[in-house]
Amino acid sequence: FRAEALAAADIGGKSDPFCVLDNVKDIHSVLEITVYDEDRDKKVEFLGKVAIPLLKIKNNEKKWFGLKDKKLLNRAKGQILLEMNVYYNKVKASIRTFNPRETKFIKPEQRFKRIV
Repeated sequence: FRAEALAAADIGGKSDPFCVLDNVKDIHSVLEITVYDEDRDKKVEFLGKVAIPLLKIKNNEKKWFGLKDKKLLNRAKGQILLEMNVYYNKVKASIRTFNPRETKFIKPEQRFKRIV
């Protein structure tokens, strides 16, 4: 929608920003929006990133988000103004709520040969 105070990525002290959104299919996941700068020679430079939980988005609400670094740990220069709408299937979302996907933390044991 709009961006302010972005890092000056071009020689002229300005940026030609564009955003890339990661496709999200689960209402319980996080939408990641990455902001890049495109130079005249078509080179792309990272400016910042935002991670927004889908359940925290209020439809038709304009909100400023501060940019962070690639790992989402530290602040990056600039902020973006977004207005979003989230559409989802409430039946599938409620099924996922009661039957969440489990992350596998235990790796299968590696098999080895004994040499006697």
